Amino acid sequence: RLGNELYDNTGSTEFLTPRWYPALESLLRVLDEQSQSTFSPKTGAFQRQEYRFQRSTNTGTETLNLAGNGNPLNYGTDLIRSAFRPSDDATTLGFFIPGNAMMAVELKRASHILAAAGKPKLSEGLKARGESIEKGVWEHGVVQHAKWGYVFAFEVDGYGSSILMDDANVPSLLALPYLGFVRPEERTYQNTRKMILSKSGNPYYLTGSDFSGIGGPHIGLQNAWPMSLLIQALTSNDDEEIMSLLEAVKRASPLGLVHESVNVERVKDYTRSWFAWANSVFAQTILDVAERKPHLLFGPGGKAYYVGDS
Repeated sequence: RLGNELYDNTGSTEFLTPRWYPALESLLRVLDEQSQSTFSPKTGAFQRQEYRFQRSTNTGTETLNLAGNGNPLNYGTDLIRSAFRPSDDATTLGFFIPGNAMMAVELKRASHILAAAGKPKLSEGLKARGESIEKGVWEHGVVQHAKWGYVFAFEVDGYGSSILMDDANVPSLLALPYLGFVRPEERTYQNTRKMILSKSGNPYYLTGSDFSGIGGPHIGLQNAWPMSLLIQALTSNDDEEIMSLLEAVKRASPLGLVHESVNVERVKDYTRSWFAWANSVFAQTILDVAERKPHLLFGPGGKAYYVGDS
């Protein structure tokens, strides 16, 4: 993603050094290894995962079950396995949909760089991989919910099982437009957004007397993450919603910096006084609002601000 952002903002391909191409080969090899199903599609025999992780712990999300392999994953999905979520918690079902969506987007973006660098074969290969993963997300990562309609699942296994929730950390389902996978108004995303921003739809949407937002199993059942509100603002077009979210983050940051998580009943009870990731997303959110909706920051008639403006 960093290379893609650099190219999109500068048009430079100077970072495609002799060291960059072997790194890309290593990445593609890992993707191939992590696309392996639990059982051979030809013989049905068990296939050990290339990457396994197992340790002694009293927290289920700190290790992978079944001798470190994780729960079984089906073949023919075009999806990539993730052993862990962005929060560092182990996945329950290894096909982590937000991560696959992000990978699909970034592979296709990288294909444009390689085309510009005169590497048509490599470019087409990345484009095909990205499109294949994107197809897998839509075919296996979308499920029908009795209340919310068609929604994106958080995790799936390719057998029909799915986890419906969202976590504050990015990539997340809430962040799909931010990642470039869908437009904010896309119907399946909007259905998903309503579900994961609802107490009845997302078990980790936490509400209290002092704060509300998406949390996750990493910290516990009382702490929501301000970063989730920033992602909500980045993916919203509603002025009132955006301002309400920014005010909530401000109230939950009495030290002047954004915390990792806050207790929804008492925001002075927090984890990490200065969480660099969340503060970076805060800066990005403010710049986004200054560009998309300058009147919210600069008042009526305010002109859009773009990075680089004097």
